[in-house]
Amino acid sequence: MSHAASEIQPPEIERDGEAKTRIAIRRLDKFETTADSSGNSN
Repeated sequence: MSHAASEIQPPEIERDGEAKTRIAIRRLDKFETTADSSGNSN
């Protein structure tokens, strides 16, 4: 039953989650890059 419910779920929720995940990944990537460059320059 839960499987059917997840299938009926509107795609908007999935898209929103994907967008948030992408933003989080981009932020993490930026943070890591900044930490890397500052660590290397020291």
